[in-house]
Amino acid sequence: SSFGKASINTYYLPTTFAEYVVVYMDFPTVLSEKFDLDTRFDAMRDAQVKSAKGKVISEVEIQYGSYYGRQFTVETGHLTYTTRTIAVEQRIFILTVTTKGSLSRQSEKLQASNESRITKFLDSFTVTNISKPVLSQVPLPADFGIQITGRRFYSRFFDISLDFPMQWNILNAAENELLTELGKEEVTRTKPKLVDYLKGDTTRILGGVSRHNLETEVNNAVLLIAAERAPYPNFLPIAIANTYVKLFLDPNEKVVKPPSTQVIGGVQFAWLETYDPTSKITQRFYFANRKGIVFEIVLSFMDSSQLEPMLQSLQTLKTDVSAGVK
Repeated sequence: SSFGKASINTYYLPTTFAEYVVVYMDFPTVLSEKFDLDTRFDAMRDAQVKSAKGKVISEVEIQYGSYYGRQFTVETGHLTYTTRTIAVEQRIFILTVTTKGSLSRQSEKLQASNESRITKFLDSFTVTNISKPVLSQVPLPADFGIQITGRRFYSRFFDISLDFPMQWNILNAAENELLTELGKEEVTRTKPKLVDYLKGDTTRILGGVSRHNLETEVNNAVLLIAAERAPYPNFLPIAIANTYVKLFLDPNEKVVKPPSTQVIGGVQFAWLETYDPTSKITQRFYFANRKGIVFEIVLSFMDSSQLEPMLQSLQTLKTDVSAGVK
């Protein structure tokens, strides 16, 4: 899974008229953000559609007390799958009733019979007791302990330092904040489902450099260092890279180098590269898990001559730098 090995528990009962399945799995932390849950529910629905080679005929959001869920029905030519997913604290339950034939096209008597057994099973669901989550989500700290000495960038929180490219423009705090807001505005324009997710303090640009002055020239190359809140502290960096490919690509953006892993300065990163033929901009994204938060480095450029000094900058990355920062 996105945090390593996970146990999935499945209970299955076949009968003459229907098959009943209950599946549940635990995540490390409480799952409370709607965007995160919707992402998982979408993936479950799409997986069932693909596996059954069927189509979605209905889908609604549901509430189980204060807990959020989703119910959808998938039909094939000879089977109907009615699934209800509910997130209770850190546990996701998946209840499925499989009935014979296409439910939406059955005779009135058969349809009523199937709908009755589906409703009876799904509505019988009751949570009696579940274990407590083993971990908690790590919020972004108020202070990452950022210092820039000469060309050297330091973060006390992440315990990481690196040298910015020579003769590039170091971005000030106001420029970092504006770039963060512009990025959020662009994402919410092209991906409306992310609006609520980005309202809080989920992402922060900590520092960066641009090839040209942002106020006086059109910049086409930038190196940014950022932090992003993760759903649980033991996430795998490759999972973050795969999630970017699935959810965050711009409409014209293409993946030219799929997610892979690389160790830089002793830190395990997952990275990928994309290209937008409209803007002619290539971007490389590097993700690492530092203290349960996503440590990100983004390289944006238009030609390889701009990439090379940024790659050289990455090779200066070091950890255990606290003793050298005043």
